[in-house]
Formats: sequence, structure tokens, C-alpha cells
Amino acid sequence: MFMHILFVVVDIGYGGAFYAFLSAERLGLDVCSSKTQDLVDAASAVTEAVKRQFKLHHPDNEELAFLYGTILTDGKDAFSDEPTTNISCIIQVRICLKLHLQFYFKC
Repeated sequence: MFMHILFVVVDIGYGGAFYAFLSAERLGLDVCSSKTQDLVDAASAVTEAVKRQFKLHHPDNEELAFLYGTILTDGKDAFSDEPTTNISCIIQVRICLKLHLQFYFKC
């Protein structure tokens, strides 16, 4: 069995559930051209590592204080008029969706 150890920084976000966010590029992957299984495996590893290393807290209900999954981005994390591509891997139910999202930002 081959194990690759990599240290990365992730952002944790909440929008109804907690997710870890990072660019797939930090893991040596591309959300558009990498094999889906490679993306799922990498996101699963990130989710498990975050669960082991961080204790999340929910302000209203501690039963909601768990990491729901990992979202790998295409690295275009700043505002862009162009669509961005992300892959959301929800580990508990093994769902993996590629999403093309157009982000809008208004000051």
C-alpha cells in the first residue's frame, strides 16, 4: 500500500452544513480533467483528515457540528465573470457532483 503525505491548508465554510474547501490543484489534480474517482478519493482523504484534526462548533445545535464533506475548486476562487467548476464530495452518502457555477458579486 502506497501512502502519500501532503500538508495543505483548507478553508471551512458553513451554509447549512460544514464543508472543507480547497483548490484541487493543491492536491495535484484538476477538477475538469482528473478522473472522477481520483477527485473523490482525494476529497475523502481531506474530509477524514479534517475530521481527525478539528473540532467544529455550531452556535445553535452541536448535533450539526460535523464536517459534511469537501469541495474541490478549480482554483478560480476570486470573483470572475467566467463560470467556475467545483466538485462536491459528500462522504457520508458517497455522492459526488460536478457543478458549474456562475458567481455574481455586488458591492
